[in-house]
Amino acid sequence: MVYLIGCQTFGRPVGLVAAAAFAVWPFSVYYSTQLLSEPLGTFWLLAYVAAALDFAARPEPARAVVAGLLLGLALLTRGNVVLLLPLTFIWAFVQFWGRPPAMAWALAIPLVALATLVPWTVRNYRVFGAVVPLSTGAGDVLLGSNNRVVATDRAFYGYWVYPDNLPEYREQIEAPNDELVRDRLETKLAMEWLKNNPGRWWYLIHSKFERLWTPVLSERSPRMFRLATLVAWGPVLVLFALAFFPTLGLFLSRREPGWLIHLVIVHVVLNAIVFWGSSRFRYPVEGLCLILAVAGVLGVAHRVRKERPALVEAGSAAA
Repeated sequence: MVYLIGCQTFGRPVGLVAAAAFAVWPFSVYYSTQLLSEPLGTFWLLAYVAAALDFAARPEPARAVVAGLLLGLALLTRGNVVLLLPLTFIWAFVQFWGRPPAMAWALAIPLVALATLVPWTVRNYRVFGAVVPLSTGAGDVLLGSNNRVVATDRAFYGYWVYPDNLPEYREQIEAPNDELVRDRLETKLAMEWLKNNPGRWWYLIHSKFERLWTPVLSERSPRMFRLATLVAWGPVLVLFALAFFPTLGLFLSRREPGWLIHLVIVHVVLNAIVFWGSSRFRYPVEGLCLILAVAGVLGVAHRVRKERPALVEAGSAAA
């Protein structure tokens, strides 16, 4: 998927280098050994990006349906992908402005994704007697990442604490023997805390953002993990950050669909700001970050090669 997306956006050399790097990427190796949702969720997410870019090249109904189904599978695997739905609407509206048929099918992509949730939502209604499109875990995470502890204790900088460990909430959230009731109560408590503590908003935003991207893990992490993260992610972070806005501007100025990559990365940032920052949450888009980093390096190298003959000729003429 990384190879395909790299080829679709910047060409085969970028696709090859980025895919080769991702194949031996320490985090890819690590998560492929874990019984977590990351490997499968990452595959569906990247497959959606590739399918959406394929649709942009040839806007046909079948391609829109495929892209929507893949986005829906990503949603069913990792619920936090839900924030990508409105960003996909934005991409479809801007990218296909002035092309009504193509825009209509592009706007259908997130609708198809929502349609894939219907069987799961029906199942949840039969179990809970209420509409639960994705899961009941959001309340736990929302309250755990927005409370007095994470907003004041530096040990939890940009992180979260399990709500049962918060004395002021423990009795309330443990009282109902119902996960749906607990989830909605935790969401309510988190929103109340945020409403009552606007002075801590900026701290929470920048701490979560920094924790999402930092190559320096906590001292509580194993030393090998800390070293691998610093050596592998550190240089890529710098190169990716330098390439993000230039490549975004290039895609938009040329009306090329590749800026979907940037929106997918932005949806991870929004998730971190709402909930909490983690290298685990960053992993699904690290392949896209590698593509932008490689594109930036190869782009600069290409420009240097193009300018070098001109500089040599100018030097010869001067001599």
